[in-house]
Order: sequence, then structure tokens, then C-alpha cells
Amino acid sequence: MKRKKRPRRSSTGVFQFYCILPVMSRFVRFLEFFENHL
Repeated sequence: MKRKKRPRRSSTGVFQFYCILPVMSRFVRFLEFFENHL
């Protein structure tokens, strides 16, 4: 993957959001699992 010289701020923000989204979902599921089995 070659890095573009002029990346759009909006596109990079959406890209970061979709990268963090699965991690946040896993974290939320882990918290729910932990609270249910507390």
C-alpha cells in the first residue's frame, strides 16, 4: 500500500473510524461478558 501524498482528512478519519470500530465492539462485548459472569 503506497501512501498518498495528499490524503483527504475526511477519508482518513473514516478509515481510522472503521479501523477502531471492530476493536471497540470487541471491548464492549468483553465488558458485557465480564459483567454477566461477575
